[in-house]
Amino acid sequence: MRDGPLQPQPAPDLLRRTDRPLSARRCRAALAALLAFGSCSPVTAQSRHGSTTSGGRTIAIEQSEAAAPGRRPAVVLVHGSDGPVARYRSIARELTEAGFRVFLPHYFDRTGDRRVSGPAIARNLPPWTAAVQDAVSYAAAQADVDPERIGVLGLSLGGGIALAAASRDARVKALVTVAGFVPGTMNPTAPLPPTLILHGEKDRVVPVRTARQLQIFLAEKGAPQEAKIYPDEGHAFSPAARADAGRRIAALLKRHLGTGQQ
Repeated sequence: MRDGPLQPQPAPDLLRRTDRPLSARRCRAALAALLAFGSCSPVTAQSRHGSTTSGGRTIAIEQSEAAAPGRRPAVVLVHGSDGPVARYRSIARELTEAGFRVFLPHYFDRTGDRRVSGPAIARNLPPWTAAVQDAVSYAAAQADVDPERIGVLGLSLGGGIALAAASRDARVKALVTVAGFVPGTMNPTAPLPPTLILHGEKDRVVPVRTARQLQIFLAEKGAPQEAKIYPDEGHAFSPAARADAGRRIAALLKRHLGTGQQ
């Protein structure tokens, strides 16, 4: 029997393992493994820092860009509950090498957090979602970004926030959620862009049922989607699954955003 219609769900229920909240140590360990997909090719990207304002607070935005001139598609990279740590910068550099301008917003700046867990997540989803939308506005305003080619990639907590932001912002033309959840801040009546869903069947942090519900929701709306449920993976992917996920992410973004200047 298939799952019922998609219902946005509160984050604490989806970020628990059995009955207990995920500890900061276990969360960081899981994310460290999950986020380490991609190649180890030499980095040609350049990094710089910017900021925007969201809800009266300054939001730092790290940016990764290629040295070549011209307007390019952009990806807003939404970090997980561990904050914008080094592994997200590695993902940003790899996406830059693939032809994208990448923006890593410090959306926790909106609430003054560094790392978060269950209660804070439920309380702060609305301002964090708004901060990511403001980061999309920042990216769209950059001279070297094509504002018609913006995607959002979110991982774990960031996957839920990316989904919420995309459901509220028509400027998002491609969406990737990795081990994400269905947030209460999502607009369930809005159209969604082409979406890639990546999840582990054995994920005990964010149950796989959320990915399946999202698949059904997108299918019933006729929204373009791709999904890969890894049967033997948990919240932390194995090296083979991480490599496969990296290929799928790059392919989805290139297909719907293109690469290089236009």
